[in-house]
Amino acid sequence: MPATLRKIPKETLINELGRLSSESLRRKFLTKHKALVRRDTVENLAQLVVQKVRISTQEALNLAEAAVLIAKRLRGKEALALGLRAKGNALYSAGDNRAAVEHHHQSFKLYESLGIWMEEYSIASTTPGGWPGWKSMSAISITVKIASRNLSRTTSAPIQV
Repeated sequence: MPATLRKIPKETLINELGRLSSESLRRKFLTKHKALVRRDTVENLAQLVVQKVRISTQEALNLAEAAVLIAKRLRGKEALALGLRAKGNALYSAGDNRAAVEHHHQSFKLYESLGIWMEEYSIASTTPGGWPGWKSMSAISITVKIASRNLSRTTSAPIQV
């Protein structure tokens, strides 16, 4: 008798994805489970990263790296911006501040190129945990960039930041 094929729940697949610690393992996994290569999976992973950083920074980082990998396969700027933002959040929780800032900056630039201002603002608000200094510094940086852009449209005076 042939074995019956059963569909593995998406939640189970995502949990397994969080345990994969190398890019090659993630690539093989996603090749086997093509149904995960979707924009909504990137969105789910980004939300899950925010939750997981409080429990396991390594699992959060694995999920964030999976989100970036999926977004690259999708070849969509918005999905990649979201994945990079998730990875920035995971890196910050792991204590790699320099890499976190770089990933948030890349995310910001992608959102900026798409003209998605609400997402730029939310980079600061979705940083997990509300760590002292991080949220306010991101918000200040983003606000200054947008304020500078808006003021330069209405005045010819140079802006000093």
